[in-house]
Amino acid sequence: MFYLETERLILRDLKTEDLKLFYDMSIQEKITNYQKWFLGENGYKQWVQDSIEHNNRIPRFAYNLAVVLKDSGESIGWIGWGTGDLEKREYDFGYSLLPDYWNKGIMTEALKCGVDFMFDKLNASIVSGECVKENTGSARIMEKAGLLLTKQWEEINNETDQIEKRIQYSKSI
Repeated sequence: MFYLETERLILRDLKTEDLKLFYDMSIQEKITNYQKWFLGENGYKQWVQDSIEHNNRIPRFAYNLAVVLKDSGESIGWIGWGTGDLEKREYDFGYSLLPDYWNKGIMTEALKCGVDFMFDKLNASIVSGECVKENTGSARIMEKAGLLLTKQWEEINNETDQIEKRIQYSKSI
């Protein structure tokens, strides 16, 4: 099983036991307001199953990991990154954290570790993440992890049919 360690965290491959974590995140409006894929009867369940399958593929294109507190072993969030083309070496990422753990530097710590891994071990040429512009907390995490604002645009959200302002943060070698 793949894992990375930071000062306070273990980032490890998802397991079926993590369904409870994803259920807990799926009932948090603070999360689902920005990440609609958690919603729906099978939204997060199917996503976790698919992620476990993707994590086991060889060659590996995706890393979907539970964010676990080292001191307690409690799973408190998710971080993931992947690419559609290993030769291009362009990775994107996403993350989610239970609101009780917001504003403690946890996701910044996890993202810094992930970005370092993508550049150091996966030989990434560029790493990017995006969020809706109003999600200032997520934008701040990316900034604190050393990424720069590289793109802004508007698009229609397929789940809400509303126009969203989106922003992308990137880092390249």
